[in-house]
Amino acid sequence: MKKQDRVPYPPSPNTRKPKFTIPPGSWDCHFHAYGPPHIFPYADDRPWTPCAAPIEHYFGVVGVLGFERGVVVQSSIMGNQDTRVTLDAIEKSDGRLKGMVRSNPDYEPGEIKRLHKAGIRGMRINMVKSLDGKFDPTYLNRIISLAQIKNWSIALHLDPEALFEVADVIPKIPVPTVIENHVKLDARKGVDQPAFRTLMDIAKEPHVWLKAASAYKMIWRGAAYEQVVPVARAFAALAPDRTIWGSDWPHSGAYRPGIMPNDADLVDWLLDFVPNEEARRKMLVDNPKRLYDFD
Repeated sequence: MKKQDRVPYPPSPNTRKPKFTIPPGSWDCHFHAYGPPHIFPYADDRPWTPCAAPIEHYFGVVGVLGFERGVVVQSSIMGNQDTRVTLDAIEKSDGRLKGMVRSNPDYEPGEIKRLHKAGIRGMRINMVKSLDGKFDPTYLNRIISLAQIKNWSIALHLDPEALFEVADVIPKIPVPTVIENHVKLDARKGVDQPAFRTLMDIAKEPHVWLKAASAYKMIWRGAAYEQVVPVARAFAALAPDRTIWGSDWPHSGAYRPGIMPNDADLVDWLLDFVPNEEARRKMLVDNPKRLYDFD
Protein backbone atom coordinates (compact mmCIF):
# COMPACT_ATOMS: atom_id res chain seq x y z
CA MET A 1 0.00 0.00 0.00
CA LYS A 2 1.28 3.44 -0.89
CA LYS A 3 1.26 5.96 1.95
CA GLN A 4 -1.15 8.11 -0.06
CA ASP A 5 -3.69 5.26 0.08
CA ARG A 6 -4.04 5.55 3.86
CA VAL A 7 -7.29 7.38 4.65
CA PRO A 8 -8.16 8.00 8.34
CA TYR A 9 -11.63 8.22 9.84
CA PRO A 10 -13.39 11.60 9.55
CA PRO A 11 -14.12 13.83 12.56
CA SER A 12 -17.28 13.35 14.58
CA PRO A 13 -20.23 14.82 12.64
CA ASN A 14 -22.32 15.45 15.78
CA THR A 15 -20.57 18.13 17.83
CA ARG A 16 -22.37 18.62 21.13
CA LYS A 17 -22.39 21.63 23.42
CA PRO A 18 -19.56 21.66 26.00
CA LYS A 19 -20.42 21.34 29.68
CA PHE A 20 -19.22 24.87 30.37
CA THR A 21 -19.27 28.12 28.44
CA ILE A 22 -15.89 29.26 27.19
CA PRO A 23 -15.03 32.96 27.63
CA PRO A 24 -16.10 35.46 24.97
CA GLY A 25 -13.36 36.03 22.42
CA SER A 26 -11.84 32.54 22.82
CA TRP A 27 -9.35 31.32 20.22
CA ASP A 28 -8.81 27.86 18.77
CA CYS A 29 -5.14 28.21 17.85
CA HIS A 30 -4.62 24.96 15.96
CA PHE A 31 -6.86 23.42 13.33
CA HIS A 32 -6.50 22.41 9.69
CA ALA A 33 -8.59 22.76 6.55
CA TYR A 34 -8.39 19.97 3.97
CA GLY A 35 -9.72 20.56 0.49
CA PRO A 36 -12.20 19.89 -0.87
CA PRO A 37 -9.54 18.33 -3.12
CA HIS A 38 -11.28 19.17 -6.39
CA ILE A 39 -10.80 22.84 -5.46
CA PHE A 40 -7.65 22.68 -3.32
CA PRO A 41 -5.74 19.59 -4.48
CA TYR A 42 -3.66 17.58 -2.02
CA ALA A 43 0.09 17.42 -2.60
CA ASP A 44 1.31 14.47 -4.64
CA ASP A 45 3.91 13.59 -1.99
CA ARG A 46 1.47 13.81 0.94
CA PRO A 47 2.09 11.33 3.78
CA TRP A 48 -1.57 10.16 3.78
CA THR A 49 -4.92 11.22 2.33
CA PRO A 50 -7.50 12.88 4.59
CA CYS A 51 -11.21 13.03 4.14
CA ALA A 52 -12.30 16.43 2.90
CA ALA A 53 -12.55 18.81 5.87
CA PRO A 54 -13.33 22.22 4.36
CA ILE A 55 -13.44 25.42 6.34
CA GLU A 56 -17.23 25.54 6.10
CA HIS A 57 -17.41 22.35 8.18
CA TYR A 58 -15.08 23.84 10.77
CA PHE A 59 -17.23 26.94 11.10
CA GLY A 60 -20.14 24.67 11.95
CA VAL A 61 -18.15 22.93 14.68
CA VAL A 62 -16.91 26.09 16.40
CA GLY A 63 -20.36 27.61 16.11
CA VAL A 64 -21.49 24.93 18.55
CA LEU A 65 -18.38 25.09 20.75
CA GLY A 66 -18.40 28.88 21.03
CA PHE A 67 -15.00 29.88 19.63
CA GLU A 68 -14.98 33.32 18.02
CA ARG A 69 -11.36 33.48 16.82
CA GLY A 70 -8.87 30.98 15.49
CA VAL A 71 -5.62 30.12 13.71
CA VAL A 72 -5.74 27.83 10.70
CA VAL A 73 -2.51 25.84 10.39
CA GLN A 74 -1.45 24.63 6.97
CA SER A 75 -0.87 20.89 6.89
CA SER A 76 1.74 18.89 4.99
CA ILE A 77 -1.19 17.42 3.07
CA MET A 78 -1.40 20.64 1.06
CA GLY A 79 2.37 20.89 0.50
CA ASN A 80 4.80 23.70 1.23
CA GLN A 81 4.14 25.84 -1.82
CA ASP A 82 0.35 26.04 -2.15
CA THR A 83 -1.19 28.28 0.52
CA ARG A 84 -4.55 28.73 -1.19
CA VAL A 85 -6.63 26.62 1.21
CA THR A 86 -5.24 28.55 4.20
CA LEU A 87 -5.78 31.96 2.64
CA ASP A 88 -9.26 30.92 1.52
CA ALA A 89 -10.18 30.00 5.10
CA ILE A 90 -8.98 33.37 6.40
CA GLU A 91 -10.81 35.25 3.66
CA LYS A 92 -14.08 33.48 4.48
CA SER A 93 -13.79 34.17 8.21
CA ASP A 94 -14.83 37.83 8.25
CA GLY A 95 -11.73 38.74 10.21
CA ARG A 96 -12.01 35.96 12.77
CA LEU A 97 -9.02 33.89 11.63
CA LYS A 98 -5.28 34.26 11.32
CA GLY A 99 -3.05 31.62 9.73
CA MET A 100 0.21 29.70 9.92
CA VAL A 101 1.84 28.41 6.74
CA ARG A 102 4.42 25.69 6.36
CA SER A 103 8.00 26.90 6.43
CA ASN A 104 9.43 27.62 3.01
CA PRO A 105 13.00 28.88 2.61
CA ASP A 106 12.23 30.02 -0.94
CA TYR A 107 9.98 32.85 0.24
CA GLU A 108 11.23 36.33 -0.51
CA PRO A 109 10.46 39.43 1.59
CA GLY A 110 7.74 40.53 -0.81
CA GLU A 111 5.91 37.22 -0.41
CA ILE A 112 6.14 37.44 3.38
CA LYS A 113 4.56 40.90 3.24
CA ARG A 114 1.80 39.66 0.91
CA LEU A 115 1.00 36.73 3.19
CA HIS A 116 1.04 39.00 6.24
CA LYS A 117 -1.48 41.32 4.62
CA ALA A 118 -3.66 38.27 3.93
CA GLY A 119 -3.63 37.26 7.62
CA ILE A 120 -0.65 34.92 8.01
CA ARG A 121 1.24 35.36 11.28
CA GLY A 122 3.88 32.63 11.25
CA MET A 123 5.47 29.50 9.83
CA ARG A 124 5.51 25.93 11.06
CA ILE A 125 8.64 23.76 10.96
CA ASN A 126 8.40 19.97 11.10
CA MET A 127 11.31 18.34 12.94
CA VAL A 128 9.71 14.93 13.60
CA LYS A 129 11.72 12.27 11.79
CA SER A 130 8.81 9.84 11.55
CA LEU A 131 6.96 12.57 9.62
CA ASP A 132 9.93 13.17 7.30
CA GLY A 133 11.11 16.17 9.32
CA LYS A 134 14.55 17.01 10.65
CA PHE A 135 16.60 19.71 12.35
CA ASP A 136 18.71 21.62 9.84
CA PRO A 137 20.48 24.68 11.35
CA THR A 138 20.87 26.43 7.99
CA TYR A 139 17.20 25.90 7.18
CA LEU A 140 16.10 27.10 10.62
CA ASN A 141 18.19 30.26 10.36
CA ARG A 142 16.65 31.06 6.97
CA ILE A 143 13.13 30.64 8.34
CA ILE A 144 13.96 32.83 11.35
CA SER A 145 15.27 35.58 9.06
CA LEU A 146 12.02 35.48 7.07
CA ALA A 147 9.88 35.51 10.23
CA GLN A 148 11.70 38.60 11.48
CA ILE A 149 10.45 40.63 8.50
CA LYS A 150 6.97 40.93 10.03
CA ASN A 151 7.66 39.74 13.59
CA TRP A 152 6.02 36.38 12.92
CA SER A 153 6.25 33.46 15.28
CA ILE A 154 7.62 30.10 14.30
CA ALA A 155 5.97 26.88 15.47
CA LEU A 156 8.13 23.83 16.08
CA HIS A 157 6.53 20.45 15.49
CA LEU A 158 8.61 18.23 17.79
CA ASP A 159 8.65 14.89 19.51
CA PRO A 160 10.91 14.12 22.49
CA GLU A 161 13.80 13.05 20.24
CA ALA A 162 13.67 16.30 18.28
CA LEU A 163 13.21 18.32 21.49
CA PHE A 164 16.48 16.99 22.89
CA GLU A 165 18.22 17.82 19.60
CA VAL A 166 17.17 21.48 19.62
CA ALA A 167 17.02 22.11 23.38
CA ASP A 168 20.16 24.26 23.26
CA VAL A 169 19.03 26.06 20.11
CA ILE A 170 15.55 27.19 21.15
CA PRO A 171 16.74 29.66 23.84
CA LYS A 172 18.74 31.53 21.18
CA ILE A 173 15.91 31.95 18.66
CA PRO A 174 15.14 35.69 18.32
CA VAL A 175 11.44 35.42 17.41
CA PRO A 176 8.41 34.08 19.33
CA THR A 177 8.72 30.30 19.26
CA VAL A 178 5.75 27.99 19.80
CA ILE A 179 6.35 24.41 20.94
CA GLU A 180 3.42 22.38 19.71
CA ASN A 181 1.17 19.57 20.79
CA HIS A 182 2.67 18.62 24.17
CA VAL A 183 5.79 17.57 22.17
CA LYS A 184 4.09 14.19 21.66
CA LEU A 185 4.81 13.22 25.26
CA ASP A 186 4.12 9.69 26.46
CA ALA A 187 1.76 10.41 29.35
CA ARG A 188 2.34 6.94 30.77
CA LYS A 189 5.78 8.16 31.88
CA GLY A 190 4.33 11.04 33.90
CA VAL A 191 5.99 14.40 34.45
CA ASP A 192 9.23 12.96 35.80
CA GLN A 193 10.53 12.04 32.36
CA PRO A 194 13.52 13.58 30.57
CA ALA A 195 11.42 15.23 27.85
CA PHE A 196 9.21 17.03 30.36
CA ARG A 197 12.17 18.13 32.47
CA THR A 198 13.80 19.55 29.32
CA LEU A 199 10.57 21.32 28.47
CA MET A 200 10.45 22.85 31.95
CA ASP A 201 13.81 24.53 31.36
CA ILE A 202 12.95 25.76 27.86
CA ALA A 203 9.58 27.16 28.95
CA LYS A 204 11.35 29.64 31.22
CA GLU A 205 12.54 31.56 28.16
CA PRO A 206 10.35 34.67 27.64
CA HIS A 207 10.04 34.13 23.87
CA VAL A 208 8.93 30.50 24.18
CA TRP A 209 5.22 29.71 23.93
CA LEU A 210 3.49 26.38 24.52
CA LYS A 211 0.58 25.07 22.48
CA ALA A 212 -1.69 22.71 24.41
CA ALA A 213 -3.23 20.72 21.57
CA SER A 214 -3.72 17.07 20.66
CA ALA A 215 -3.99 15.77 24.23
CA TYR A 216 -6.29 13.08 22.85
CA LYS A 217 -3.36 11.67 20.89
CA MET A 218 -1.65 10.78 24.17
CA ILE A 219 -4.61 8.44 24.64
CA TRP A 220 -4.23 7.14 21.11
CA ARG A 221 -0.60 6.37 21.98
CA GLY A 222 -1.69 4.16 24.88
CA ALA A 223 -2.21 6.36 27.95
CA ALA A 224 -5.36 6.36 30.03
CA TYR A 225 -7.15 9.68 30.51
CA GLU A 226 -6.21 9.53 34.20
CA GLN A 227 -2.56 9.49 33.09
CA VAL A 228 -3.04 12.35 30.64
CA VAL A 229 -4.58 14.76 33.17
CA PRO A 230 -1.48 15.35 35.38
CA VAL A 231 0.78 15.70 32.33
CA ALA A 232 -1.56 18.13 30.53
CA ARG A 233 -2.10 20.09 33.76
CA ALA A 234 1.63 20.38 34.42
CA PHE A 235 2.24 21.39 30.78
CA ALA A 236 -0.35 24.19 31.00
CA ALA A 237 1.18 25.43 34.25
CA LEU A 238 4.73 25.81 32.89
CA ALA A 239 4.11 29.22 31.32
CA PRO A 240 0.51 30.33 31.97
CA ASP A 241 1.10 33.73 30.34
CA ARG A 242 2.49 32.07 27.19
CA THR A 243 0.28 29.03 26.68
CA ILE A 244 -2.38 28.71 23.99
CA TRP A 245 -4.88 25.98 23.12
CA GLY A 246 -5.90 24.23 19.93
CA SER A 247 -8.52 21.66 18.99
CA ASP A 248 -6.41 20.00 16.25
CA TRP A 249 -9.62 19.54 14.22
CA PRO A 250 -10.24 17.42 12.13
CA HIS A 251 -8.12 15.05 14.26
CA SER A 252 -6.21 13.23 11.55
CA GLY A 253 -4.61 9.91 12.28
CA ALA A 254 -7.58 7.84 13.49
CA TYR A 255 -7.11 4.54 11.67
CA ARG A 256 -9.39 2.46 13.87
CA PRO A 257 -13.01 2.95 14.92
CA GLY A 258 -14.14 4.22 18.29
CA ILE A 259 -11.27 6.59 19.09
CA MET A 260 -12.39 9.82 17.42
CA PRO A 261 -13.20 12.41 20.12
CA ASN A 262 -16.20 14.66 20.11
CA ASP A 263 -14.83 18.19 20.00
CA ALA A 264 -16.90 19.13 23.05
CA ASP A 265 -14.94 16.54 25.03
CA LEU A 266 -11.72 18.39 24.23
CA VAL A 267 -13.20 21.62 25.55
CA ASP A 268 -14.57 19.89 28.66
CA TRP A 269 -11.14 18.44 29.41
CA LEU A 270 -9.94 21.99 30.07
CA LEU A 271 -11.79 21.84 33.38
CA ASP A 272 -9.33 19.11 34.40
CA PHE A 273 -6.25 20.42 32.61
CA VAL A 274 -6.65 24.09 33.63
CA PRO A 275 -8.94 24.14 36.68
CA ASN A 276 -8.35 27.83 37.39
CA GLU A 277 -10.85 30.00 35.52
CA GLU A 278 -8.47 32.96 35.16
CA ALA A 279 -5.75 30.69 33.73
CA ARG A 280 -8.24 29.31 31.20
CA ARG A 281 -9.15 32.83 30.13
CA LYS A 282 -5.48 33.64 29.57
CA MET A 283 -4.99 30.47 27.53
CA LEU A 284 -8.10 30.94 25.39
CA VAL A 285 -8.37 34.73 25.06
CA ASP A 286 -5.52 36.94 26.29
CA ASN A 287 -2.47 34.93 25.22
CA PRO A 288 -3.47 34.16 21.62
CA LYS A 289 -4.58 37.74 21.10
CA ARG A 290 -1.07 38.92 22.06
CA LEU A 291 0.65 36.34 19.87
CA TYR A 292 -1.45 36.53 16.71
CA ASP A 293 -3.74 39.56 16.65
CA PHE A 294 -1.42 42.30 15.43
CA ASP A 295 -0.94 44.34 12.26
